[in-house]
Amino acid sequence: SSGINAEWPLRPGGVACNLKLSESNWTLDLRDDGVITEGLKGDADVTLEMTDETFKSLIDGSTTTAAAYMSGQLKLEGNVMQAMKLSSLFKEFQGAISKTTE
Repeated sequence: SSGINAEWPLRPGGVACNLKLSESNWTLDLRDDGVITEGLKGDADVTLEMTDETFKSLIDGSTTTAAAYMSGQLKLEGNVMQAMKLSSLFKEFQGAISKTTE
């Protein structure tokens, strides 16, 4: 599987997350080097499951992790406290995206 080394600081408390989307699965291992790889890894702290559309909404800021979870659009398995740290990750993505579209 290929890895993407993120160039901006993606280390919200050193969390590892499995991300199950409609069409693909990813592991965001933000414990050391901030590596994102395709596929799921067994040692993740938390697993988030959502549709591709919900993920896009989290990235573009049109929804929050809390709102997506409360509405049933986001399913969570594992360490809830680690999952809360991922909110800052999605905000980092929003900031990076807005800088590239200015």
